[in-house]
Amino acid sequence: MFAAASTASAIEAAAAEWTMKGNGPVTVHAAATSTLARQIEFGAHADVFVSAHPAWTDRLAMSGHVAAETIVTLASNALVVAVREDDAAARPYPACLDGRVAMGDPDHVPIGQYARQALETAGLWTRVADRQIAAFDAAAAAALVRRGECEAGVLYATQIGPGLRVAHRFPPGVHESIEIRAAATGPSPSLRALDLLDWLAGESGQRHLQQAGFLPGEVR
Repeated sequence: MFAAASTASAIEAAAAEWTMKGNGPVTVHAAATSTLARQIEFGAHADVFVSAHPAWTDRLAMSGHVAAETIVTLASNALVVAVREDDAAARPYPACLDGRVAMGDPDHVPIGQYARQALETAGLWTRVADRQIAAFDAAAAAALVRRGECEAGVLYATQIGPGLRVAHRFPPGVHESIEIRAAATGPSPSLRALDLLDWLAGESGQRHLQQAGFLPGEVR
């Protein structure tokens, strides 16, 4: 299974439970959504693709690399500005964006694209553009803030854990809806792939996603 880096902990937990239930082992490969999608396009094998941006499942469906009829929205997410938890000198939003700002690469990575949209809507993109540190995925962006290499980061709300605190939560509507979608690879997915997809979209998978902080998707 190929899974967006921002979903890795929840997807790995769901896969572990799937295996524990006697359904066979599942290997989860996590990376930036765009990287995984391109790997699938170039022939890499995955039974299920979990994306942090609907554009990539749509793109793979159009090229026949995933079965369009299997696409399901598993969950949604929110976007925040985060600073280090122990940084007593951290300035409030938006002043915290005056230093180095970690985010995903806005030209390639979904979290970076969402971040640019939110900052453009807030009139802050020109303020940040020259100081952004473009990470290759969501996990890498969060790590830059935790290590103190950036004063702030634009991250998914689900990434806020030990070492980080929220300085600002972007309201709905300032960026595209952050939809976590999954699909079985096509054009003729295996029965096992379809079963795994149903597991993720069903009660068990949803439990793991919501425990990780994701908001409900279209449970089927």
